[in-house]
Amino acid sequence: MENKKVIRINKVLRELNISLDRAVDYLKDKGINIESNPNTKISDDVYNILCGQFAGDRGKKEASKEVGEEKRKEKVALRLEREKEIENIQFKDKKHHQLVSNIVDNTNANFYLLDSNSDNKNKSSKPFNEGFSEVIFSNKEYLAITNKISIGDILISKSILTNNNEAYLKVKEIGIVTESLNRRNKFDVAWIIKNQNIDIKISEISNFRSIIVEPSKSVLKKIFAKVESKDVKKLGDALSVLNSELQSNQLKPNITTIPGLLCDSEIGEDHLDIKKDVEAFARVIGAKSFTPPLAIALLGK
Repeated sequence: MENKKVIRINKVLRELNISLDRAVDYLKDKGINIESNPNTKISDDVYNILCGQFAGDRGKKEASKEVGEEKRKEKVALRLEREKEIENIQFKDKKHHQLVSNIVDNTNANFYLLDSNSDNKNKSSKPFNEGFSEVIFSNKEYLAITNKISIGDILISKSILTNNNEAYLKVKEIGIVTESLNRRNKFDVAWIIKNQNIDIKISEISNFRSIIVEPSKSVLKKIFAKVESKDVKKLGDALSVLNSELQSNQLKPNITTIPGLLCDSEIGEDHLDIKKDVEAFARVIGAKSFTPPLAIALLGK
């Protein structure tokens, strides 16, 4: 008796990508009755009949498998590309963070925010080009800060803008002091970072409407976080060169302090206790009963 090869139908179903019910129904139409059981065994003849009918389904399965494999490869490629992008961003952020830290955390420079321009008479007006206004000298707090600024310190030119009822600190330029305050009440500043358009909400970093502000390190990092890495590096390099020159005595700090006294201002303390005398002279000079010319002499003992 000839031995015919038999095969479990569940294996055939997987190969041809068809269901058990579909195979059973088709064979029944052909006059072949088999048990609707995945473990049912069929002969080679029955297998060939099923292959002849459902070979197309097997091709579709293989094609679908190929498409699925292509999609899987695409997903893997996209994932690897995204991971590389994230790695590059993290590397860039880490590099930028290190550049900022080198300036903010690892230098001896002091940082100051100064109003660069203001139409308000109670503010300074272009202190870098025209000198500081009298408001600086009549305010003890401003005066104390100004007297501390020296060569190698970093000045940040700022202004305050309002947009949609929200106040913003706007940073324009960042530079290094190359000469301390001189007789013209001006600093010489090498502006390393220019033409910036950095806006930070005032609510995020407290109140910075004052003319002169000594910002905290956290505030400085928020500002420098919005400056391009190449500009931060340029500032760090310039600061290193200046510090090297100072250490080699090629530059000598010119420390100048400003007395808190203005001869033409009524603001401030009367250290000489002459207010009554001044008022008396003012009344005499302003009296309408006098007919010019009027001469006033100050005679000492």
